[in-house]
Amino acid sequence: MQKHVSYGVIPLKKVNHQWQVFLVQHQAGHWGFPKGFPEENEGEREAAERELMEECGLHVQRWLSDKAIQEHYVHDAYGPKTEKTVHYFLAEVEGILRLQKAEIQDGKWLDLDSAFFLLTFPASKFVMKEVKQLLILI
Repeated sequence: MQKHVSYGVIPLKKVNHQWQVFLVQHQAGHWGFPKGFPEENEGEREAAERELMEECGLHVQRWLSDKAIQEHYVHDAYGPKTEKTVHYFLAEVEGILRLQKAEIQDGKWLDLDSAFFLLTFPASKFVMKEVKQLLILI
């Protein structure tokens, strides 16, 4: 089984003292977080931040946690069965939304509970639960 590692940002902002998260709808139709593979000699946060900018036009205003949240799943949607691990970093973000149409068909800012229900996969819902727990501490 192949193994892939990628990195992403959980994009957050405060609206009326409440956290909102930005979710993307990938071209395959599922809702999740922006993420992607690192380029050569690129660090974890660098890769996560670059993917956020490429996919959404957003950039990190400040990192909210030193701890990455990991998402694990197995898929075979694009060929051989692949075990995937994604490391997500929480960040407050800013910028003007510009969705990368080649990979992203839609995106939405949502309150945390609404985001939980929109997320497609159980692994992403687990990540969202972790996000909510970490934000209580911030």
